[in-house]
Amino acid sequence: MKKCMGCMNDYEDSKIVCPMCGYSEAAAMEQWEKAPDTLRPETILQGRFIIGRVLSLSFYSVIYLSWDALLSRRVVIRELFPYELVKRDAGSLEVRPRNASAEELMAGCLERFEQEGKLLSLCQDIPGVLDYYRTFRENGTAYTVTEYLEGNTLEDLYGEGKKASAEFCRQLVMRIGTVLDQLHTRGVIHANLSPSGIYINAEGEVILIDFGMTKRWLCCRIKDPLEILDARYSAPEILDGQIDRTVDIYSAGTVAYQLLTGKEPPEKLRKKLKVKEAGGSFITDMTAPKPGDRPQSFGGLRTYF
Repeated sequence: MKKCMGCMNDYEDSKIVCPMCGYSEAAAMEQWEKAPDTLRPETILQGRFIIGRVLSLSFYSVIYLSWDALLSRRVVIRELFPYELVKRDAGSLEVRPRNASAEELMAGCLERFEQEGKLLSLCQDIPGVLDYYRTFRENGTAYTVTEYLEGNTLEDLYGEGKKASAEFCRQLVMRIGTVLDQLHTRGVIHANLSPSGIYINAEGEVILIDFGMTKRWLCCRIKDPLEILDARYSAPEILDGQIDRTVDIYSAGTVAYQLLTGKEPPEKLRKKLKVKEAGGSFITDMTAPKPGDRPQSFGGLRTYF
């Protein structure tokens, strides 16, 4: 039997295409050849994690579907790989800084990436937080290992102008807020909330993924944040490198706005979002440009409902 690098199911050696997902060894290699800086399929980390297909690429990391051979389960591995700072030579696993200044920035990024992973691993008692299993260094960079989720993001469910009811929006904001208020008391800010970072699993539970503390720190140091960050969901002060708990309240307001109206929030927003739809007044206050004018916790939003 061999393991499919596309879905991590086993299938017969005689077959060249996985009968479960249609992925093939040739497809795996083709994907890798198009992005040779990524880890080659079937690479093994820590003597137990088998790297599969790339799930997503961003300016600062690569996310892989992977297999934990010790516990026999799918996991997701994020590799810290800021392309403007580091590179990987063909055929090598080692990540190398591009120059001396990049080496210094990479050192700071590594430290924050590890801190973020370890901090989130201590928050696993909070329902609605993606399970962080471990953080480790290898190949000159760092990795996080998290749970593999079955389900869809809000982006999958409500893209292309689809609308949700005001009641659904209110319930979603409070479900997200219950998670974030607990994280905020522990000093954790999501800092990257958007429809793609809010997951609805197979049981209908809301789970927050794609935390952005390291991402925000790095993007403010290597280029114009507007070239990287999704300004539609980013509080104005983030672009100046300032982050406190109310940035998550702002972002949740923009997500609710998109769900309720079916319209994407405008970029470079410098005034409150005005919502004509009934039941959307809470969104206006959540998206106040000044942090002090927003509700200071999600618990404070209960007066609107």
